[in-house]
Amino acid sequence: MKRVIYQNQNQQLWIWEHWLANEQVHDWLDRIAWQQNNIKVFGKNYLEPRLTAWFGPQYQYANVRWPLTPWTDSMLALRHQVEAECKAELNAVLCNLYRSGSDAMGWHADNEPEIDPSCIASLSLGATRAFRIKHRKDELCFDIDL
Repeated sequence: MKRVIYQNQNQQLWIWEHWLANEQVHDWLDRIAWQQNNIKVFGKNYLEPRLTAWFGPQYQYANVRWPLTPWTDSMLALRHQVEAECKAELNAVLCNLYRSGSDAMGWHADNEPEIDPSCIASLSLGATRAFRIKHRKDELCFDIDL
């Protein structure tokens, strides 16, 4: 069931709970070629505190460079489902695997030139984790357990 969490004149934030309830998490984990990248933060190199995978056109964030990576059949099918629900075209997906409560994603803006900010979809599978969103200007913050 779709719930609108936030809405103003230009933006909406929706959540669909149990949207893929019939999917098995381990099936998705096994279908994806995960890797751990080195990332530079404030001039120091670290291993990203999560595993990642990329599907879509060439892309870069921080010092991580992803080549053009074709969509797998299962990921393409999922993409079409998400596009139908969002009524938007999506051209890429960055998959993040959080192995434990120690893995994380830092604050970021999704402001790379390859990203169309008009629609960003996020899908969460597995254990409940906090998904946090804040606006740069007014510090509006959402803490949503997914």
